[in-house]
Amino acid sequence: MVEQQASVLRIPLYKLLYLEEIAEEPLTNGELEKLSKDYTPEEIQQIVESLRWASKHPDYPFSSLVSGIKFSDREAYRFLANLLRQILPLVPPENSIQTPNGEGKAGENGGENPHGQKTQLTQTGQ
Repeated sequence: MVEQQASVLRIPLYKLLYLEEIAEEPLTNGELEKLSKDYTPEEIQQIVESLRWASKHPDYPFSSLVSGIKFSDREAYRFLANLLRQILPLVPPENSIQTPNGEGKAGENGGENPHGQKTQLTQTGQ
């Protein structure tokens, strides 16, 4: 599992090769739009899962995943944490993922998204 997460983390960490400093919002609006066009929802979900994993492992040697990163592991961790906060709104809440019968992942009709907002599931294909 660690190897898979680390492999996917290379995608966002590659951006560190071109940054001068770590910003609170690592991606511009244009880059966020491009992310949605360049990656499938499933790939974005994998990136988010890897970012969530990274947020729980601040001592991981992130800078070793992409050669040439001039930032420390702690700075790379901060970049990944900021990126997670920034792209979470692009990802539907986990309990809104539709199953073939139109129910949420856990069979619920609604819940809360990562920002504590109420959500309501709708059936697709009707």
